[in-house]
Amino acid sequence: MQRTGYHCLHSSNNDLDVAKDVKRITVTLPARIFEDLEQWAEWESRPPANLAAFLIELSVRAKFPDKYPPPQTGQQS
Repeated sequence: MQRTGYHCLHSSNNDLDVAKDVKRITVTLPARIFEDLEQWAEWESRPPANLAAFLIELSVRAKFPDKYPPPQTGQQS
């Protein structure tokens, strides 16, 4: 499932299944960071929690690239 923009990175059925495999956490941020996150989320017309989840997912995927290879672009050689 590849959507445009920043809403979803999942690219195939072999990747994380969002509907079945979701976990929740509580994140505590400094007030100024939270305010900037809110502003950023507002610019993108999305909830701050959704943006935070996306940013955390990006960071984890970058930390473990062998476990989470980049999505296929659809172009093959």
